[in-house]
Amino acid sequence: MIYRIGHANGLDELLCMPAGEVSLMLFDPPWGATKARWDRPLDWRLWWPEIHRVLAPPGAGVVVIKASVRLAVEV
Repeated sequence: MIYRIGHANGLDELLCMPAGEVSLMLFDPPWGATKARWDRPLDWRLWWPEIHRVLAPPGAGVVVIKASVRLAVEV
């Protein structure tokens, strides 16, 4: 079993991952609560196809997204 914790542009990392290899994805995404340059909401239309592609076979992969109520409604 390989454990990997990354700190990078998440979408770029997802694009490089092989399909069906990820058992757990844990996100704490920015959601635009501040005017900070890094605090920009994600375009989830780009993210979901890649998340589904890299997750382990159905029933084996888990996605956890830490979110405020505002972000949870959007996602």
